[in-house]
Amino acid sequence: MAAGKGSNPFHRQRLARPAPQPTAAPARPAVGAGGWAALIILAGVLLYAPGLEYEFVFDDFPLVRDNNTVQSLAQAARATVQGVAYRPLRTLSYALDHALGGMDPFVFHLSNLVWFALLLVAAWRVLRAAGLGDSATMAALGLFAVHPVHVDAVTYISGRRDLLSALFVLLAFWAYLQFRRTRRAWWWAVVLAGFLMAFMAKELGIVVPALIFLYEWVEETAAAEGGPWRRMGAGVRRILRRGWWYWLPVAALGAGLAFYKVFLTVTSGKVGWWGGSFITNLLTVAKVLVYDLWLMVLPLTLRADYSYDGFPIAYTWADPLGLAAAVFVAALLAALVWLAATGRRQVAFWGLWFFVAILPMVHIVPHHELLAEHYLLLPSLGACALGGLGLAWLHGRNRRLAWTAGAGAAAFLTVVLLVHNPVYRDNVSLFADTAAKAPRCVRANRVLAEYHFNRNEYDQAVPYLERILAVPPLFERERVGAEARQRLTQVLKRRDGKYINREVGMHLTTYRQLGHIYETRGEYQKAIDLFLGGSRLGALADMFYNDLGNLYARTGRWDDAARWYRRAVADDPQNHMAWSNLAAVHAEQGRLDECRRCLEEAIRIRPDFAQAWYNLAMLLARQDAPADRIAEHLTRALELDLPSPDRENAQSLLKEMQIP
Repeated sequence: MAAGKGSNPFHRQRLARPAPQPTAAPARPAVGAGGWAALIILAGVLLYAPGLEYEFVFDDFPLVRDNNTVQSLAQAARATVQGVAYRPLRTLSYALDHALGGMDPFVFHLSNLVWFALLLVAAWRVLRAAGLGDSATMAALGLFAVHPVHVDAVTYISGRRDLLSALFVLLAFWAYLQFRRTRRAWWWAVVLAGFLMAFMAKELGIVVPALIFLYEWVEETAAAEGGPWRRMGAGVRRILRRGWWYWLPVAALGAGLAFYKVFLTVTSGKVGWWGGSFITNLLTVAKVLVYDLWLMVLPLTLRADYSYDGFPIAYTWADPLGLAAAVFVAALLAALVWLAATGRRQVAFWGLWFFVAILPMVHIVPHHELLAEHYLLLPSLGACALGGLGLAWLHGRNRRLAWTAGAGAAAFLTVVLLVHNPVYRDNVSLFADTAAKAPRCVRANRVLAEYHFNRNEYDQAVPYLERILAVPPLFERERVGAEARQRLTQVLKRRDGKYINREVGMHLTTYRQLGHIYETRGEYQKAIDLFLGGSRLGALADMFYNDLGNLYARTGRWDDAARWYRRAVADDPQNHMAWSNLAAVHAEQGRLDECRRCLEEAIRIRPDFAQAWYNLAMLLARQDAPADRIAEHLTRALELDLPSPDRENAQSLLKEMQIP
């Protein structure tokens, strides 16, 4: 009998097997993308925590500590809305800090960390929304969070301008990406608001339309058909044809803000092109861009200041480094454009992001600040995104190598950050580090000289002052013509004893201080040579003529002193100090009528000149003038806060004349 189906031993064996159990759902990862982003952001912020104990440095003094506007929320708010103020959002943020904690640097540093954390959140959202991919986004965010080039924006309180502007640029760009995805018009209103806020924090916010146009062009070029050249042109045509209704408002706003910044504000004392011509300006900018790219990869030469002569400016069209840099930058830009035309969207976009984001700082309109590391805060996101893309690509081929490379890069950047951050703990440390790395940097030597000079440590100040004078002034190196030099000196104004134009002012102050040091040492010929040298700079020569008069007066050479005082008032008839000093020489030589005329001229120029009122009173006493007239002048001098010991003498004379 044939075996039945139920008797098949193999069939029975299969039935005897245990029934399969339902497969359990895969476990969710312990930390999702948002969790990893939060950990990266927290780690990035904590790296800067030691800076909470640092002091005010450099621009923090005029912008924060000594700025009356930030000490009142109402005053800061009025400065924001009354006309178009210069960086009003930054000023308002400082006022908020002051309202919370007074003038304690800790509060301002803490606020910078909060803004940095928000910036990292915005960077994460933009990287995700731009389609970078989870792995590349996390890698890029990690590099961005720990990159030491950001120390100049985060630890430096005055870097607030870059933190705020970059934050609102990213918010505006993220809103644009939402608009592009949903086509809801109200998102474009958010774009415009973010654009305006970014510009109100710092003028680099002007790049918002350019970044949006860049993304549109890359996307539309990739979607077009045909060869690379045809696709590049088609991308531009598609943007203008389909998006004019939302491009027009942002273009109009951008044009208006650019006009305001270039033509209605004067925030720079730079006159002429860097290096002296348009070509040298381009070569210098190319060298700056190559250096910026170097800092993105190997930030081993970080420092707080690159002002003259801390960076090699090109002074001739044949500058070899400038030419090599220009060729490299041009080739790199051409390669990125070609990548866009051939569909490599992410690499092309983030590579071009770096160059577009840094566009306001490339001296299309020359600015006195050649370069600064805080300029790189927003552009560096593009470089970090490229790093993230590279690590993600490597991860797809060799996970272990990708993790090793990523961890090594993060560790390297973290160590550099931790080493560089303490440089900002105080002003002397900041510029001592700069002077050590760039001994010819005029500003670094100027700050260090000023520190020692104000503490009467003249021997320590001398080496820094001599370093400055070993560097010819920039306008001489650039061979600035007579008309341009006149413009340069016209910018220079006296304001509370400080100089507005840094380029000329630092050299002028150096000539004077070093001359006075030599004078106190009895090295009169050296002092005379310095005063004469300063007078030839083309600005405030009367100040040096007055110094020469003082030197000769102190050595009893009255005729020489009078000659230089006369030259001072001839050069600037409003120099009240020279008139007063000339009066003293006339008094010493017994020419009392000439003395009185000089003192009256000094008082006419400066009615609040207490010393002139006192000296005139003493002259009237020598001329046996009526007691009430002498008393009138003494009283006026005392009302103007006459310094000691003349104050005590004036009070004693009034008492003798029985006049209260």
